[in-house]
Amino acid sequence: PNGIDMKLFRKMDQKICKKRIGLQDNQHALVYVGRLVDDKGLEMLMQIMYEVRKRRKDVKCYLIGSGRLEVVLKKTAKALQLQDSAIFLGSIPQKEIPYFLNAADALVFPSLREGRPNTVAEALACGTYVIASDIPGCRELFELFPHGILLSPQDKAKWIKVIVALQKEKLDKRKHEIFRKELTWEKSAEEYEVLYKKIISVQQ
Repeated sequence: PNGIDMKLFRKMDQKICKKRIGLQDNQHALVYVGRLVDDKGLEMLMQIMYEVRKRRKDVKCYLIGSGRLEVVLKKTAKALQLQDSAIFLGSIPQKEIPYFLNAADALVFPSLREGRPNTVAEALACGTYVIASDIPGCRELFELFPHGILLSPQDKAKWIKVIVALQKEKLDKRKHEIFRKELTWEKSAEEYEVLYKKIISVQQ
């Protein structure tokens, strides 16, 4: 498993981060970080935002990343009149991503299949609430720090309900700190070292 740069991905003041990304205090933000490709559930995310916007005009979804579906997704967003609700930022410097994660009410991650997604790990490292697909890689991270909710990537109605409500649980600071220690690069290096030793011992 990859480690996380904990100096970069850390909890910061939400108001300051909102101001940095140009979001008003009374506005709410969702963030998606990742490639804009098939199997990420992004077509469904556009449909979800269309339904969310009918109920709440104060929620924006920032999509950070690029990929071959970008043009299609932008066309879909325009057709659904989501120009002010689904904001495509393209690829941005990694150092800027923590500001969006900390400004956001939640990371949204509707992917259909993943390994252990770094994006979800980075959001959790920032203490950001996570709304993600109930798939093995996300479940593995939630076993370490269940700050958020896992939903079936096919259950659009449930995603809409959860996002409209945006009911976040309070951050458990103790569990958050334990999680951060588990996902450092140093911890990752130790795990790889143990793995390599096992492989070598088997070969001998």
